[in-house]
Amino acid sequence: MLEIIGCTYMKRSFSNSPFHAGLLAARANLVPGVLIWSIMLAVVLAYYHHDLSRSMLEEIAEWKRHYGYAFSFVATGLAGGVLPELLKVVLFQNGKPARENIRNISFGFPFWGVLGCIIDAFYRVQAIWFGADPSVSVLIQKVLVDQFIFSPLFGTAVIVWVYEWRRLRFRPEALRGIFTLNFYRSRVFPSVIAGWGVWIPAVSIIYSLPSMLQIPLFVLATSFWSLIITFIAASHQD
Repeated sequence: MLEIIGCTYMKRSFSNSPFHAGLLAARANLVPGVLIWSIMLAVVLAYYHHDLSRSMLEEIAEWKRHYGYAFSFVATGLAGGVLPELLKVVLFQNGKPARENIRNISFGFPFWGVLGCIIDAFYRVQAIWFGADPSVSVLIQKVLVDQFIFSPLFGTAVIVWVYEWRRLRFRPEALRGIFTLNFYRSRVFPSVIAGWGVWIPAVSIIYSLPSMLQIPLFVLATSFWSLIITFIAASHQD
């Protein structure tokens, strides 16, 4: 689901101002965002102040260190591409899967898996640029680059572009309308603003952990976000 990383996908513009549209979406994301931050913060506090939790999290870090990008691909693919569809089947389809669920998983798992690998690589590059020490100064630099360069130019933008192209059945001619300044202004930019409301605090928490635990915490946040957004979206369907 597109909304997993906090960029509420607006299929139609409901405001003449993309900035205003993004603010409205960010406001709608606030309560789910607070829940996600609370869970993430609890994980971080447990890591630094609870020995048993720290031991368990270090075991997860060892899985990440051992499996590398394969861990990121599978974990993010499951969180972003499989979990939302399973929730739909269990809660809103009486446990009966439909062809649409299979199509969504067939697309979502590899897409989010690849995205997870890209984010893993980005986190590694950030560690090279700014260091792996989770100090305040390093954290601020990483958050600024993450949310004000990577997300607007690639992270959020790619997700909006790809999901819109999918909606248009991957027609090559549709790309001409997607890669335009007007599309970025009306669709991508509001999504970036909406994402800031959730993911500036979220990535601040992520970067406060050691490098090997950053992707696992990102996956955890993605999992809970997908559950919340799937439930909200499905419960508001006509």
